[in-house]
Amino acid sequence: MPTTTQSAPQTVRGPRRLLPLAGGLALAPLVFLAGAYPLLPAALCAVLPRARRLGAAWLAGGALCLAFSAAGLNPVMIAAREAALNRIEAITGARPQYAACEAVTANGELAFTEFKGELTGGAGEFAVRSLTIKLGFALLFTPEIAADGLSITLKPQAPGFAELRQRAADGDSAAFEASLTDVTLRVEGETLSAVTHAAKIAISQNGALEAIAAPDWCEITVNRQTHRLALLGPIRVGTSEAGFALKCDTHFSHSQYGRGVLSGTLGRDFAQPGLRATIDSLEIAPLWARYAQWSEFVGEAQGVIDIAGDFDKLTLRSRISLSGLSYFHSTAMEMDRRRCFTAPEGEVSGDIEILGGSQFNFVALKGRSPDCSIATDPAMNARGKISIEANGIWPDISAQCEIVAKGKVEGPLEFTRTGKPLNKYQPNGIQLIELLPSLKASVKVKLEDFDVRCDVLTGKLKGEIDVTLTKKPGEPFASVRVSGELPFTGSFDLCAAKGDAQGAIVFNPHVPPVEASVRGSLKGKAGETPLDVEVTGRLRDPGLIFKRVTMRPEDLGRVITTAGLDKLGATERAAWALRLSITFGVFAANRQNPFEAQDLGEIFFSFRAGD
Repeated sequence: MPTTTQSAPQTVRGPRRLLPLAGGLALAPLVFLAGAYPLLPAALCAVLPRARRLGAAWLAGGALCLAFSAAGLNPVMIAAREAALNRIEAITGARPQYAACEAVTANGELAFTEFKGELTGGAGEFAVRSLTIKLGFALLFTPEIAADGLSITLKPQAPGFAELRQRAADGDSAAFEASLTDVTLRVEGETLSAVTHAAKIAISQNGALEAIAAPDWCEITVNRQTHRLALLGPIRVGTSEAGFALKCDTHFSHSQYGRGVLSGTLGRDFAQPGLRATIDSLEIAPLWARYAQWSEFVGEAQGVIDIAGDFDKLTLRSRISLSGLSYFHSTAMEMDRRRCFTAPEGEVSGDIEILGGSQFNFVALKGRSPDCSIATDPAMNARGKISIEANGIWPDISAQCEIVAKGKVEGPLEFTRTGKPLNKYQPNGIQLIELLPSLKASVKVKLEDFDVRCDVLTGKLKGEIDVTLTKKPGEPFASVRVSGELPFTGSFDLCAAKGDAQGAIVFNPHVPPVEASVRGSLKGKAGETPLDVEVTGRLRDPGLIFKRVTMRPEDLGRVITTAGLDKLGATERAAWALRLSITFGVFAANRQNPFEAQDLGEIFFSFRAGD
């Protein structure tokens, strides 16, 4: 019986032959993830008899995927690029832009050029010449970021700055490492701005964010004046449980201003030792010259400034010692350097708060000097102990001041319209206050030993007064109000009239000081004629009331101007006449009678006879 052989159905062997092809094609997309490296095992499989179909399909599919990847159509790197852009957008609040992007699949590297973007709500901007993000082989390792030519601008006063800080705090906490070169950071404020540069910055995040930089210079701009400082030493910036953290151990110096050290950790308050700027030496003159055109301020400062707070409110708590101080203002001191204010030593302490980088708030900022010029004009000169405390947001400043002074007021006492006005006898510090934008100050003045040398009248003023100084914005002059009284004891001497003088200057706080009243008495003799005079009226136009008069006014006036004149020589007679004419005018001097003075305003001479 013949034997028949049946072949196996082709439907069974066909799928098995397709499996190696399908497997090779399935392995081909590994090229998208690891680059050309998967083509090596594909080529090895292609030469093995049993895996030839798998290897050929794998090699062909891998070559096709490699071509797509070279054309920039690698879906894995596209997804990685979009993930990186989304992460940056989540922090900045705006989609970044770039000129070009290259992806290197072999080591998972994204390379951007001219990478830049805006920060949310106008809070600033950033730009990078070249940015490289290396994700590692098969995107399995901690990302490594390298940036060259990074420039960041922050605007703390912008409405979106608070949102930017919140976005950064809530950002992805995935670990990464970054190396930045040629970095420039700008912080712009309306009044205060800063720019710093570092050749290299290393950043790492593994739970907490930390950046280590060694900046080489910093520029600080205050009121449009820029000061460049050289820096030496590391600065660490990062996050901690308390939020933003800044740690410094940096020396700063300026070729003209001086040098110091910034060390410690910035905190939100002064509860713990924090960031401190130690000023080894600061020359005031070149720093002052950057802001002032008409004045000069010379001296040296040393001390410490403790710093606490954040971008919204940064507090500077100072303890500064000053020495060799000298202040000269060309117009307020009438181009005479002998009128400059000097103080051998002084100190400044208290807080200055920088609000949003645009406003300066003085909080119990105190200045003291045990020996300081208070008035330096020839007509009024005084020195003494001064203590002042300022509060308020510049330029709306209020101050409380205490002065204990010794000095003198010196000049001819004249009862003529052409005589020296009383404002020549006010401290020239008033003119300096008028240079300020605004001020409201309460001043307590204690005169311990104040000499009056006004030819006709000599003696001492001694007492306490309260002074209120008000300089309103937009007004050229300061308002001065004084309350209290200054007792006076001394003597008078006019030609033949000599004797003792007593009285007081009484100030009314509701009127200018020149409207102060005078109360007192003059008791003495004119030759052998007794004088008993009551002084009354206003300071600028006092009245003299002669009591117990036994002769006619014109006779008394002649006695005052001529008694003893015959005993003097020609030169002394001329000086006698000149003094009388300066005090009461030429007409009265020629008539040899001070009571015949003319055009003296409200000056009056009254007589009371027989009482």
